[in-house]
Amino acid sequence: MTQWNIDGFDLNLSALSRTRPARGRTFYYNVFDQRPELLEKYDVAFLFDVIEHLNRGVEVAETAEERLEIATLNAAAGLKAVRAMAASAAMAYYDVALGLLPDEHPLPAV
Repeated sequence: MTQWNIDGFDLNLSALSRTRPARGRTFYYNVFDQRPELLEKYDVAFLFDVIEHLNRGVEVAETAEERLEIATLNAAAGLKAVRAMAASAAMAYYDVALGLLPDEHPLPAV
């Protein structure tokens, strides 16, 4: 067992009320809130959370620009996952990024 503290964030108060006490803290938090004191500490977690939601609704991206923006965010998340040694997550983000690009467009630089 590790000695890591793992903090949890959710927008669902019901889900938060059912969490068991642990070494981490729980936060009622919406990713659209502007909380600079949390951003620096949790930037990767926020990125992964936002990407998760975007990827669930990627089919509603109407323009090539929107699809490219989501592809770029997935590429950034893939790089962060590689640096965190989370290979399967990195591959998933890169797969989404590549799937959103037109054949003639290279993967965006991150």
